[in-house]
Amino acid sequence: MIIKDSDFVFTPPPQLSWARRVLIKPCAGYPLPYPVTTSPKLLNTIIKGIRKVSNADILIADGTPSGESIYPIYQALGYNFHHVLMLDIRDSIFIEVQNPLPQFYAVESFWVPNVVLRSDFLISITPFKVCSSSGRFSVANLLSLLPVSKYQRSKSGGWGALYELGIEQVLA
Repeated sequence: MIIKDSDFVFTPPPQLSWARRVLIKPCAGYPLPYPVTTSPKLLNTIIKGIRKVSNADILIADGTPSGESIYPIYQALGYNFHHVLMLDIRDSIFIEVQNPLPQFYAVESFWVPNVVLRSDFLISITPFKVCSSSGRFSVANLLSLLPVSKYQRSKSGGWGALYELGIEQVLA
């Protein structure tokens, strides 16, 4: 079922009430409106839902495939939320984390921003997309949390090294 952003209802899970820090990961890597990126209405609904059950710090973080600043894109998308910290993932400290799977598909470790590890909840919110006849959903949205500097293959940026390994295996 597809729901318009204005009709979306967010019911926070009960566990959210004990959170001290909630990280929201939108799809905001391009200055294009919803449904290409996450709607500011949708984000506002989620923020209000969190506020109903928790006084947690709310952070929104994303990055661009080019490695350039995300702040002009946040502004272009209308991401202006009261008492929400907007972060550019490229400004994070990245920590190498071992892949917890006993049999990993592509890589044995990932570089993850410390803000992810220091958050009690991570909410990934993205429009459903089809890229090269494959669906891209919430897990694929997390790619832009990874440092372009560690995974790019060309000067144009992006996560080329991960695509060379087979992006479906990386996402698994």
